[in-house]
Amino acid sequence: MQRTEGAPERRWQNRAVHREIDARRVRQLWKLVVALIVAAAPTAVYLIQQNESVKIEYELNDLQTERERLREERRQLGLERSRLESLGRIEAWATRDQGLVRPGPQGVVMVREASTGSEELVASSPSGSAGAVR
Repeated sequence: MQRTEGAPERRWQNRAVHREIDARRVRQLWKLVVALIVAAAPTAVYLIQQNESVKIEYELNDLQTERERLREERRQLGLERSRLESLGRIEAWATRDQGLVRPGPQGVVMVREASTGSEELVASSPSGSAGAVR
């Protein structure tokens, strides 16, 4: 360094300042952080529980909607089954689509319920010429 005339002479130099860590303040800071965590923990637990409750409500609502949809579908299927099982509809389908014809009075065989249970049931052909089968 050059010294200029008239400038005062410096007797000091800039040095890096090292600050010591204040252990007491660090402990206080940690105590504050722990106190904040302890104070916020119940709120966090409450929010987590509320979140779970809302999720369960959504799932319950979805299940109830699905249940109602399945009930309606079951009702519709019951109506469809009743419609398909009706004898009038089956007879109409058989004659119209399958080409079947209604039998005449001689082609109808009546089966009666056994009255005492000791008699054997006898089956015969509609014309009665085949004989009895035992």
